[in-house]
Amino acid sequence: MVVLFSIIGFVVICAATVVLTSLYIANPTKGVAITRSNDSKSALLVIDVQNDITGNTGMYKNTTEFVERVNHTVSLA
Repeated sequence: MVVLFSIIGFVVICAATVVLTSLYIANPTKGVAITRSNDSKSALLVIDVQNDITGNTGMYKNTTEFVERVNHTVSLA
């Protein structure tokens, strides 16, 4: 009986850790925006703005506006 409760407790702790970590990393940061650099050696890196960001289950519901902002930022860079 003790072994069964230990296994159940372990599974619950693992599941809770995965859920809480997923919730934490799914939220974008709310820090101060990075100012545009005039350094000729600066770069803009856009990483994976596909389903996880703009899909049906993505964090941005207005995907058209988001993609337009990304494209505008890329054109500025």
